[in-house]
Amino acid sequence: MKILNNKKGEIYIYLCALLLAIIMLVSVVILYMGIVSGIQIQKRDMKQKLDSYVAEYAIEAFEAVKQGEAYAKVLNTDNFMKGAYKAVGFTTDGQSVYTYPNGTCSITRPTITSHKTDGFGLTISYTLIYSLEWNGKSYTDIQIPITLTSSYNLK
Repeated sequence: MKILNNKKGEIYIYLCALLLAIIMLVSVVILYMGIVSGIQIQKRDMKQKLDSYVAEYAIEAFEAVKQGEAYAKVLNTDNFMKGAYKAVGFTTDGQSVYTYPNGTCSITRPTITSHKTDGFGLTISYTLIYSLEWNGKSYTDIQIPITLTSSYNLK
């Protein structure tokens, strides 16, 4: 309490230091929240693309089965996985990185595996590269491994 009763104005130095520390902490929290929300938005977008592709493939497959095609012939896993690459944004076989149109993140070429347990589906594993930017400068790239699964179960 002795420092508060001081008439020399030394309290302002401590107050400025405390205020600067609080502002830096709030800045880091806001930066962290932005990164986490960007990652969640990207995961949700990729999951939606994958689910849409699996649903479209399921409709095509079951329409073909209704027309008399053999179920095993319709579910060609090679074509199923090749189409998944196009569905998530990789248009050519040699494309190794897909950058989102807003430029905040990019993903490496995913590893896609198909599975057939009580239906069919895909599991996609890729690395999300999120560029850490602050005050207009790019400091580093954060790499986050992500695995998503989408499947259609037979009833």
